[in-house]
Parts: sequence; C-alpha cells; structure tokens
Amino acid sequence: MKSKFLILILILSTLTTSADWYHFYPHIRQVQMLSSNSGYAVGDHGLLLKYDGVNWSKINLGIEEDLWSLGFISNNDGYIGTFNGKLYHYNNGTLTLVFTTKPSYVQENSIFKIKMYSSNLGFFLNPTQIVKFDGKQWIVSYEASDEWGHGLKDIAYNTANDVWAVGVNGIVKRFNGSSWQDYSNSISYNSNLTCIFFNNGKGYTIGPYNCFYYDGYSWNAIPGGDGKEIWADSLNNIWTAGKNGIKHYNGSSWSSFTPVELNSIELNSLSFLNSNNGWIVGNRMTIVNLNNYVAQVVSKMPTQNNLWGVYFNSQNDGWAVGNSGTILHYNGVNWIPFSSPTSKNLNSVWFVAPNDGWCVGDGGCILHYNGNSWQLFSSPTQKKLYSIHFSNSSNGWVTGESVTLKYNGSNWVVNNDALGGQVIYTCDSNYTWLGSRMQAGSYSLGTLYKYTSGTWLTNSLPSFTSTMNLFGIYFIDPSHGFVVGYDTNSRSSINSNIWEFTSSTGWKLSYGLGPNDLNAIHCIDHNNCWTVGQEVIYKWDGTSWNTQRCIDAYLMWLYSVFMINSNKGWIVGSNGGIYYTENGGNPIITSSIYSKYPFNQDRLVIYPNPAKNLIYINILQNFEKAKTSIYSVDGHFIMETQENQIDVQNLKPGIYLVRTIIGSSSNVGKFVKQ
Repeated sequence: MKSKFLILILILSTLTTSADWYHFYPHIRQVQMLSSNSGYAVGDHGLLLKYDGVNWSKINLGIEEDLWSLGFISNNDGYIGTFNGKLYHYNNGTLTLVFTTKPSYVQENSIFKIKMYSSNLGFFLNPTQIVKFDGKQWIVSYEASDEWGHGLKDIAYNTANDVWAVGVNGIVKRFNGSSWQDYSNSISYNSNLTCIFFNNGKGYTIGPYNCFYYDGYSWNAIPGGDGKEIWADSLNNIWTAGKNGIKHYNGSSWSSFTPVELNSIELNSLSFLNSNNGWIVGNRMTIVNLNNYVAQVVSKMPTQNNLWGVYFNSQNDGWAVGNSGTILHYNGVNWIPFSSPTSKNLNSVWFVAPNDGWCVGDGGCILHYNGNSWQLFSSPTQKKLYSIHFSNSSNGWVTGESVTLKYNGSNWVVNNDALGGQVIYTCDSNYTWLGSRMQAGSYSLGTLYKYTSGTWLTNSLPSFTSTMNLFGIYFIDPSHGFVVGYDTNSRSSINSNIWEFTSSTGWKLSYGLGPNDLNAIHCIDHNNCWTVGQEVIYKWDGTSWNTQRCIDAYLMWLYSVFMINSNKGWIVGSNGGIYYTENGGNPIITSSIYSKYPFNQDRLVIYPNPAKNLIYINILQNFEKAKTSIYSVDGHFIMETQENQIDVQNLKPGIYLVRTIIGSSSNVGKFVKQ
C-alpha cells in the first residue's frame, strides 16, 4: 500500500502547468513498455510519463497540447503525436517538431497511432492517411478517398514487409513492402476496429463490439470480445482493455479482471512485457499494473462522485466535498480521500480557520472539523442543507430546503423555518444575502433576500422571473457584490444571468450569458471574479465578463470555484472533476475539438435532446440526407450513417458531438444521451 501511494505522489506532484484551466487528473491516452525497467505513456495537456522499473514520473516537455500517440525505438528515442496533428521527435529529453511547416500532403488530422519497427522504418496514421518513415523522411504511403467512410485507427507489424492497418466500418489494409491491399471484405462492415496486434505470425484485432483472430489465412470472429486495445501471445491468452474494463480470453470464454474502483473509467491503451505482466492506462490519470492475473491500480483520481463545494485555507491546504459523504483534502501535492462520518451527500464547505471547518449536506447533515477529524454536529433540522458561509467565527449561516440556520457561537439554531434557498452569503453581522430557487420553500420561488436588522426582505432584480434559480452570491464588501443564476424556462435562449450590486446603483443586470447554467461565483477583489456553470467559466475584469478556456471541462458541469489569489484557483464539478489554474485562466476559447469542428447549430437540429433511444437529424433549408458522424466528447469516432433517424440506445449516458456533411457544407452539434 505504501508503494502505491508513493508512486501516485511521484506522478501527480509534477502535474502543474502554467496556462488556462486544466483537469488535475488528465486522461492518459497510450502506453508503451520497452522493458521491465523502461516504458512511456502520453496524455492530455502535454503529459509524458516515464517508467524506471519502480515509479512512473512526469517529464516536463514544455508543451500543453494533448498527446495522443507514441512510438519509441529505444529507451530515449521515439516519436509523439498530438490531437491536432503535430508529430514530435523525442531524443534524450529534447523535443523537436518533425514538421515545422507541415507538408501539404500530410493532412491536419489527429495522429492516432505511431508504430516504429526500427530507426529506419516506421508508420503513423491519421483518420485518412498512413504515413511512412524510411529513415530520412515521412511520406504518405496510403490515402483514403473518403475521410468519414474510413477513419483509420491502428497499424501493426507482422514483419517489416507485412504491415496491417484497421479502422471503422471493418477497414482492413495490408502492406507488402511496396503497396497497400484491401482486405476489408474479410471482416463485417459494421465492425469499428480500433486496434490490431501481431505476435508470432498471428493477428488480433478489436473494436467496441467485435474481436477477430487471424490464423495466417483468414480472419475469424471471437464471440463476446470487445475493447479499445488488444494484446495476445496465443488464442488461449488474449487481453483487452476499453470502456468495459479489462478482459481476458482463455480460448473458450471471456473473464473480467477490472478492479472495482475502476468501474465507469474508460481504459485507453495497454502494453505487455510478457504473457503475465502488462500495463494499462486510461482516463483520469488511471494506471494499472496487471501481473500474474492480478490487476493493481497504481494511479487514479480519488473519486467519481459529483463534487459540490471547494474551499482553500492556503495554496497547500484545500478541501472538497460531494456525494455519498465524499471529503477530499489537498496537501499541496495531491488530493487525498479524507475519512467522513457520513454517507449523505455533502453540498457546501467553509472554513473559519485551518482547524475550524464546517460542511453541510442532505438530511440536515452538519459536520465540523477540529483540526484532526470531521465529526457530526448536532443539527436542528432534517431538511436538505445547500450552502454555508461565515464572515467570522461568530457569524455563520446555513440555508437549505425551506429552512435557514444561524450559528450562535456554540450551536446552530433555526432562524426561519419556512424561508430557505440554494446559496447564502453573509457580509458581516449587519448584512446577509440569500438566493433561492424554484420549489425551495413555500414562499421562496427563485428570489433574492436580504437579512438586516433581524428581518428578511425581498430584493428586486432587473429582468428577473419567478422561474429564476439563484445559485451563487459573492460580495467583495457590503457595497459591491454579484449574484448568478439561470432561468429554468428558457433553455433555448438566454437563461443565465449575472447581476451586480453597488451602493450607488443598487442591483443591475451585469451580463446575460446564454443557455449555460451558472452555479457559483468567487471574487478576489473588485477586478477579479470568476463564475462557473454548465460547460463554462467566465471572468470579471472590473469592466466586463470574458469567456475562459477550460481544457476537458467543456460539456461538463462545474459546481464550485475558489480562487486563492488572482492567479491560482480551483474548480470542482461532476464525476469527481477537479480543475485548476496558475495564471487566473485565459479569457479565450480555443478548444481543440470545437475549433476543429466549429458549431453551426443554427442550421443543425437534433431532437429529442436529451435522448434515450432515437435521435432525428434535420438540416434546416436542406432536405437531402446528410452523412452523419457521432463522436465522443473527447473526439473519438463512434459511428457513421446516412439516415436521419439514428439509434443511440446502446450509447453510454453522456454528451456526444454530431457532425453532418452535405456536399461541401458541414455542421456540428451536440446531444445528451440519457
């Protein structure tokens, strides 16, 4: 157990970068083991990990691009490919762009795989091309005529002059040393193949729904096989990894070897040293060592539960709370699960001092931290508690489902047994603000309240509706503050708003932002505030709100934000998401996926949305059937069709990207699979 912890610390202690907002636990995309004492793995945000036989540690490359592929020739010599189509040469710690000016014949596509046979022979592939290295230069060896009908995914060597490639729609290509031949008729068309592997003249290929074995003459299905990558030394010993975890085939049946803590974590790549020793990597910084049929998790994010609240006492002392009693502590290096006395959902956390903390949750749950442990504290209610805030050690408030509590210095007492809300903020002993949501209480239907002189008063907000939910309040001082929320009845138009309060003007509408919900706000001073919500981060610069870039947080729910200073801060959200910045974020959206396929949802209609079983595609002002491709949120191809009605019932719940093509016109949208 101690060794696992040390390995995890060594990995994660080096994950700080210097730009934008980043997920603290990035996806690891591929792994390649060279020997029992040497291996590499690459991932998002410029992540390069090296294995020395004992530990995995990060190598600082000085780049922030998403790294999707690697092909090493020796311990210190190899190539790395990126999501946006760049190819790097790594040699003894030095990273060099192979194409400073990319040749016109090499398309701007993600480099999915790099396979090096020797220093004089190698291939990389993108969705439409296979590019060969002859020891001097990279030249296109094969080019598909139709990008969306092909979607090349992987390449493997049987010998130097017998090379195979696979892709979606059952694509199988074979290289004889001089030309590529089509073997696609050997595998069913609906097989989306993502990996191919050869060992001792025998081949193995796999996809999300199919697995095949090549005996030297023909490809044969292995029923029940599925995954993203495959390794085998015989038909009696096959290992796979993917969305459904780690699986093994013994020649007659499949068995799962997925540790329970990796449930719902997608695994992306595997590499074996021998039949009993391999490494598997996946999303959220997951690293697994499979040795003698035992899967040991070396690294993973600490929770997959939604995180609702975050608070920092200092840059080396932070707390996050969430569903099922989740409590995480940040020690300056890593987020560590902390012992919790409850399994109830925890919704908000606040500290009066480093050894004096509070959090509240469902069922009237109140916890107190004494510097050593979290303990249950006596609560006067069993109603859900959503928000807690202190201005000082003797002035604390809690609000929840039709109830508001006040701290008297020793106990929590009911202040109002009818008025409740989603968020509360106390400026000082004279001013406390409460924002409610619809159905929060008998007379608190999405309203802002102010507590002063012992009385709660309704405060009017401009352009306010009774269906407005108020989820975030922050006051820099009693004379200047903000409220954020969203309108539940305006999903197709502007529904999220920010209101600003000054003592001279009162409340005014600061910004109407669009259909993305806003859940929280935090300020450092009058010129530095951040608000977060569904898919978005906005920053206030003293004059206006600007959209910020968040790698890996697009299409995610962000629930709470806390800034330590104007540069360093943290955001928590759905599925255990933890994001951070070291430069205050960057007020520019340049998401690699969105910039590659810009949205045109004014013409593309996807309905119903959210969907359970079927979606319908409609391109406004065009009655032709479109070629439609569906991708996961991180850009992985899933399916293609020319039908307007698409069956999505087998997709996992989540958010997906949709691209349609009619002639030279394309549109990109998104839908939610329930």
